[in-house]
Amino acid sequence: MSVSVLRLVGVALVFAILLPTVAPAVAVAQENRGANVDLSVSPYIALEVLSINFKLVLERHAWLLQMLSEDEREIVEEIASLEDVRSLSPSEAERLAELGMAINEKIGLLIAERIDDEAVKQVKTREVLARASLVLEKLGKDKGDPILLDLAKALREAARGDPGKAVDILVAVEAAVESAGAIEVAAVGSTQAVGVERAIEILGEVASKLETLKAEIEAEDGGEVEAALDSALSGILLARSILESVAASTSTLGDHGSGVGKAVVQKIMEARLQKLEAIYQDVGAKIEAIKGEYGAELDQNPEAQKLLEEAEEALAKARERLDRAYILLQEGAKVGEVMREIARAQGYLSKAQALASAAEVILLSGPTTETGTAVETATETTITTITTTTTGEAEETEAAEVLAELFEVEIEIGELMEELETLQQKAASANQGEVQEILDEARALIDRASSLLAEARSLLDEGRIVEAKEKIAQAEAALETADSKLDTAEAILEVIEEYAEQAREAIEEAEEVLAKAEAKLQLAAQLSGSEAVEEALNRLEEAREKLEAAKEAYSNGRYGEAIVLAEEAASIAEEAKDFAEKAIEAAREAVSEVLSQVEELLDRVKDLQEEIEDIAEKAREAGVLTEKIQAAIDEVLGKLDQARSLLEEAESLAKEGDIDGARQKLGEVRDVIEEAVSMVRDIRSMVEQAIGDLINELRRLIEELREKAAELNTEAAMLEAKARRVGDSEALRLIEEARSNIEEAIEKLQDAMDKLGDGNLGEAREAIGQAEGLLNEAEMKLEEARQRLGE
Repeated sequence: MSVSVLRLVGVALVFAILLPTVAPAVAVAQENRGANVDLSVSPYIALEVLSINFKLVLERHAWLLQMLSEDEREIVEEIASLEDVRSLSPSEAERLAELGMAINEKIGLLIAERIDDEAVKQVKTREVLARASLVLEKLGKDKGDPILLDLAKALREAARGDPGKAVDILVAVEAAVESAGAIEVAAVGSTQAVGVERAIEILGEVASKLETLKAEIEAEDGGEVEAALDSALSGILLARSILESVAASTSTLGDHGSGVGKAVVQKIMEARLQKLEAIYQDVGAKIEAIKGEYGAELDQNPEAQKLLEEAEEALAKARERLDRAYILLQEGAKVGEVMREIARAQGYLSKAQALASAAEVILLSGPTTETGTAVETATETTITTITTTTTGEAEETEAAEVLAELFEVEIEIGELMEELETLQQKAASANQGEVQEILDEARALIDRASSLLAEARSLLDEGRIVEAKEKIAQAEAALETADSKLDTAEAILEVIEEYAEQAREAIEEAEEVLAKAEAKLQLAAQLSGSEAVEEALNRLEEAREKLEAAKEAYSNGRYGEAIVLAEEAASIAEEAKDFAEKAIEAAREAVSEVLSQVEELLDRVKDLQEEIEDIAEKAREAGVLTEKIQAAIDEVLGKLDQARSLLEEAESLAKEGDIDGARQKLGEVRDVIEEAVSMVRDIRSMVEQAIGDLINELRRLIEELREKAAELNTEAAMLEAKARRVGDSEALRLIEEARSNIEEAIEKLQDAMDKLGDGNLGEAREAIGQAEGLLNEAEMKLEEARQRLGE
């Protein structure tokens, strides 16, 4: 075993040091993203594995600690004591991981140095590999990664059987871990679009490395190593597809939130799942076909039977991974989780394909013997190359298989070319240069695959089967990458089409909102000239500009930008509509307020009208309605008519939206009413003064009439005495009638006083007039009686 192999076995205690490719990608992402973002996926993975490894060192290999410095021992103890590595900050995790990885590499070298002879070497190698398998199994369980669990099992078998086989397994482990890290980087890049170009470049280097490793190992036995490599390579290619799609789609559509990246990534993963589903169906059909065609032979061939059973087991695991991926995709799980399940499904499908093909080769070769067939088994699921009974037959069989594989690849090239032509037409019609570049890369890969197949055919003609197989493998790898790029281009074009539709809808919606806003604004402008209307006009103009920019972006294929601009236009138009509605509402409130004031002032005018009419009636009844008072009353009535006219104008202006004009009219009405109120006050004073004078005059007249009544009563008494002496009955009759008139007059005067007290001046005046008439009549009758008596 070479020194390099010894060193590889030594460092197999931990797999975090096998992350030299992923770490730069993470570092680039960190540098581009900033310190506040947790992209340190690899340090955490490293610490998880280091913790397991260092616990084993502390528990079982204290001799290693003696060869470390005090600082190194402290680091080992600190990492071994970690219970939850993700509780550490990204910077602290990165620091500890870096120190731990350096110490772990030192431990690996120390182990390699101790293996100094063949006997000890075998023992130590198996011991290290057994411990490494435990570490790997623990990591696989913690991560829920079936590929790592399979590799742990294979490593355990290699430790028992052929330790040299472990080298291939460790390479597969490295590939699996690198793929996991790459998926993490791509998952972050797909949502954040940071460090994407550098990450794509690094993932391309990882893919090339894995393809080289796969070619060197030639793990064509369908075992765990090939499954791990296929899974890792699938993960890397998927990760690179996603990052390429994000880069191209965001460049084409613009950074419309995180929607572009998410939509494209979703479609890429859906497309990949559909293809894996088709492969799953094909492998299942192939297994069933083998069973059907070789039923009897299969019962007689335990090796082929075992291979088919393992193929079915791998297919079942692939089904589990596919179903899990579908569920995660539907649940909107993290991108990395879905990508990992897809990569695992790819690995198991590759394993199932290889196992089924190996079983078919055995069955085609016919019955086997101990001398004619050599089947080496490193683990329960690892089958090595099978030789046929004769070298010639084996070569012919192998050549036929290679030729059949070549034909299959040629068919795949034809299918990919058809897909490429279709996508190029779509890209051209959509005017998408970014997508065209991806398609050009895919075409170059397909052309390379065609060239490799031509070389393979020539090598087959020359009988150089191994070299031909290498060329075919290279062609298949190129086609796989090309297929990935076609998936990327198709996903981007589909998202572009969706975004184009979204952009159309967004523009139509913005136009609709703008139209509504304009209608509202027209009404608002009619009702009000407020600042809100002015602001609405400004916002509406801004919305128009945004909408025009959105249409221009749409016409130039910048759909993401068109969506953003159209949404901004709609939002601004909504704001303008809101301003207009506020102006309308304010105007309506103002109109309502003005009309309310009009009603109040009309009520005030009505009250003044009633008041002045009441004053006039009182003056009329009292008989004091002079020309002067009547003229004043007429003037007040004119003012009230003027107020009514102004109120009508104010109401009309308010309904027309001229609130300021209406308010001005209301001001004039208030002035007129104030004048009328002042005039009514003066008129009331005049009437009250006139009535007061009248009352005083009537009271004076009543007193005069009472005195006259008293005088007439005295005169009646004197005349009655004389009439009785002379016996003049006629004179006595006249005197008696006179006294009756006087008594009635006195009653009328008292009634007049009562009427005056009640404010009934007219009735009082009437009673006074009647009393005066009665007294005059009594005076005439007494005068007639005096004449009869000869006085």
